[in-house]
Amino acid sequence: GRIIKGTGESSENLAILTKSATVNSDVVIPESVELDNVQYNVMTIGKSAFNNNSRLVNLTLPESLKVIEYSAFQGCSNMKIVTLPSNLTKIGDKAFDGCSRLALITNRANTPIELADSCEVFSTSIYETARLYVPSGATTDYKAAELWNKFVNILVGEMKEVTNDS
Repeated sequence: GRIIKGTGESSENLAILTKSATVNSDVVIPESVELDNVQYNVMTIGKSAFNNNSRLVNLTLPESLKVIEYSAFQGCSNMKIVTLPSNLTKIGDKAFDGCSRLALITNRANTPIELADSCEVFSTSIYETARLYVPSGATTDYKAAELWNKFVNILVGEMKEVTNDS
């Protein structure tokens, strides 16, 4: 894939994943990447980075990640599981739109992550069927947070896999 490298506010090296190569069904994006013998923290998944990748089923994002941009995973029609890191602060418009098989979202952020103003961050079809797992003590905040409150199944804890009967 393509990576943009740069320096953040605190002079830390940061990377933005801008386009992915063809991926297998299980994707774990690393905390950092090395380019030219320099480590860069993966802070952003760029616009349309994985969009329309039908092979992607299980996605784990790194704790270093802060932002998922517009349409980053849009159209990943076979995605079933995503794990959102605790440091994530914003998810862009249509980031998970078209991920109609998404059944399990583990959200490690204690405070509800800011979602784009649009109602189309996630496919509307998943709000009634997907399970959203949040940290202990965060359930009330997520049930009250705009757009997160559309999820019918907001649960405490963390799940790692989807079985045929879940």
